[in-house]
Amino acid sequence: SVDVSGGDGAACFVDQEGEDYYIVSYVYNAYYQLYDFTANAWRVIVEDLDNTEGDFINQADLDSNLDILYTNGSSGTNYKLYRYSGLTAIPPFGTATQTVLTSPSLDSSPTAIKVSPYTTTSSTLLVGTETGKLLKVTDADTTPIWTEISSNNFLGSISDIEFGADENEILVTFHNYGVNSVWYSSDGGQIWVSKEGDLPDMPVKCILQNPLVQDEVLLG
Repeated sequence: SVDVSGGDGAACFVDQEGEDYYIVSYVYNAYYQLYDFTANAWRVIVEDLDNTEGDFINQADLDSNLDILYTNGSSGTNYKLYRYSGLTAIPPFGTATQTVLTSPSLDSSPTAIKVSPYTTTSSTLLVGTETGKLLKVTDADTTPIWTEISSNNFLGSISDIEFGADENEILVTFHNYGVNSVWYSSDGGQIWVSKEGDLPDMPVKCILQNPLVQDEVLLG
């Protein structure tokens, strides 16, 4: 094994299409770097060590199909996402193209970001917020269209969002006490069903569908 980077355990990603690169990050939106396997070299996506936008361990996700990185860029009540495109085009020590994505629907801090792996010609995102709102963002790579797909029964802060076998299957978790922590939709967020079952009253931080037995999940 090789120690490739260090820091406070922030988001990292491996390119899922071709495995041409991986991305590491430091806290906030201060530092994102890409290692290009072909060039055997690092590429700087963003380097601003004084940046305190987003969260200390910041929310982010990679669209491997289009080579675009999405991150939480919120600060105070200025709620927004950043889109970093041109990840594979930038020369070593260059800078990716940063675009701000925002909407009146995004009226609290993002707490979870998930890129759909199933829409390959454009970016579709799901964004969860600290007030329990779930937003679907289509055409996020060009001109984003924001749609709320929350349940009226969502309470508290969304901790994780995952897709199941297709884009219609969505799993959402909450890390709060006294609420239903696990939710499931089979129709793209039109109808939500609680999957709390006999779980103890505890925060749930993350969820992952068992790829071999699709009616099972792993919870963190």
